[in-house]
Amino acid sequence: MKQTKHIIFLLAFVAISISGCKKNKATDPTAEQPVNPGAGDEENITRIQLQFIDSANNTISKTFTLRDTDGQGKNPPVADTIKLEVNKTYFVSQSIYDDTKTPLSVVSDEIRKEANFHRFHYSIKGSLIAQTIITDYDTRSPAQPLGLEFKIKSGNAGGNSIFNINLRHFSNGIEKTANPADGEQDILVDFPVRVNN
Repeated sequence: MKQTKHIIFLLAFVAISISGCKKNKATDPTAEQPVNPGAGDEENITRIQLQFIDSANNTISKTFTLRDTDGQGKNPPVADTIKLEVNKTYFVSQSIYDDTKTPLSVVSDEIRKEANFHRFHYSIKGSLIAQTIITDYDTRSPAQPLGLEFKIKSGNAGGNSIFNINLRHFSNGIEKTANPADGEQDILVDFPVRVNN
């Protein structure tokens, strides 16, 4: 009898443990909604750096930084003004960091590893930027753009504008697309832009 009670107690404990590990169907993957390998965890982002290299002279390099010291807190990020010249093409590389971790976490390295589940979109208000072309890709077949590396061509008029960075994350069976509204939002930030005549 004591042995029977002991077995019943163990079965009850296991049942409670399993029910406590069940995931919320509204927010978590289930057997019907499998996790994509490499989908990764949500990252805290405190700094984004854009390095611009003049395509006509690769010794000319400019770096512009956006800082969000409280990460996902309520304080707005503070961004440098991107300063470009008219009728120039720039090669741009983007680095993303979480400065709250020790050692420093390079979030852009994780995004690159999980390229099949991420896509950057870039837009600018007005016509100061004539063209933005993504130059790095994921490992799908056919390959799709990632966007940590890209080219920008400035227009032939000077002025001020806003450069928007939008990173979309595709996981839990969501197919990666070219639509900037699809997937989940990982990053949505603005850099002010000044194009000089």
